Amino acid sequence: MTESYPCTVILPRTIVQIIFSHLTQPFLSLRRFFVSEIIRATLFTCLGKELPYCCEVRIDEFKDPNPDDKQPLIRIRATVCVERDSQKGIVVGKGGAKIKEVGIDARAKLEEFLMEKVFLNLDVKVDKNWRKDEKKLKAYGYLK
Repeated sequence: MTESYPCTVILPRTIVQIIFSHLTQPFLSLRRFFVSEIIRATLFTCLGKELPYCCEVRIDEFKDPNPDDKQPLIRIRATVCVERDSQKGIVVGKGGAKIKEVGIDARAKLEEFLMEKVFLNLDVKVDKNWRKDEKKLKAYGYLK
């Protein structure tokens, strides 16, 4: 009787990291897009109906770990953009409690998605009327 094995190949983490580090720029942009969407989805989950519908998550910095690091860590700095000061207060929460909750939940989801430990720094910024500014819409990737 012959044994059957599943057709699954599991690559060592170092090989996956090497593959990721040599991928083209469009893929890296796509990865940044997914990271911003994971953070945005976490905002929806944590804030529910309180979330301003005009929230934008911008990835300001995305640093892959050094191969020499003993404990590899992806560093992500993201900004949540809202249109009004009152919306900023909703996202930040009393004493920063809401944005901290978002950060903790988003980091866990990002670590699962990226298969790596993540340091996530979230900022909240008021960017008045960004949805009506063509230059900002282009910068945020909504227009070409």
